[in-house]
Amino acid sequence: MPRRRWGRIDPHATQFGRRQLAPTEVAQRVELAGKAGVAAGADGIIVEVHTDPAHAISDGKQSLTPEAFAKMVKQVKAVAEAVDRRVVSQNVTA
Repeated sequence: MPRRRWGRIDPHATQFGRRQLAPTEVAQRVELAGKAGVAAGADGIIVEVHTDPAHAISDGKQSLTPEAFAKMVKQVKAVAEAVDRRVVSQNVTA
């Protein structure tokens, strides 16, 4: 049996086009990329989260609020279950 390769997706590294996106558009596209990644077999999703993205020192324009992140996790879990996978979450503190 071939060895399993671990994959992850970083939705923020994908090109969303050249125009400036509104925060809600960024969240929608990150959610879509995360769901697509899990459906395609990714084992992890890299997402920046900030309580106040507009005032983040870095990556604010691509950060999700905690509420948007929680919504994305629920959606990713639903996709994972639909393709016979599961989501394991870990609490990480900096």
